[in-house]
Amino acid sequence: MMMNLPGGGAAPRNTPAELKKAVTDFEALFLNQMLKVMRDTVVKSDLFHGGSGEEIYNSLFDTELSGQMAKGGGIGLGKILLGQFEKNMDLTPGERHAPVKEAWEGPPEQRPKVAVKT
Repeated sequence: MMMNLPGGGAAPRNTPAELKKAVTDFEALFLNQMLKVMRDTVVKSDLFHGGSGEEIYNSLFDTELSGQMAKGGGIGLGKILLGQFEKNMDLTPGERHAPVKEAWEGPPEQRPKVAVKT
C-alpha cells in the first residue's frame, strides 16, 4: 500500500506488525531513559561503586530490562500509541489490535490503580 505525501509523492505504508514493533521499541526507549534517570538519583559511595565497569553493566542491564518490560506490556504507553496510530490507518477490523479503552474497562479489581492526592 502507498500513502500520498503532501508534495505529491508516495511513501510505503507500514504494516500493523511494523507499527506494533515501532511502538514497542519506543516504549522500551522511554523506559530505558526512565531507568537511567532513576539510577542517577542513587548516591554512589566509594565503598560500593565499581567504576566505569559498573556503569557499563548497569547501562546494558537497563537496556535489556526496558526491552523485556516493553515486550511484556510495559506501562501501557505502547498500547495507547498503537491505538492512536491505528485510527489514522485504513485497517480492517481484523488488522486492528485491541482498542485502548479495553484496558480501562472491566471489573474494578482489574482496572489500573491510580493514586490521587487530596
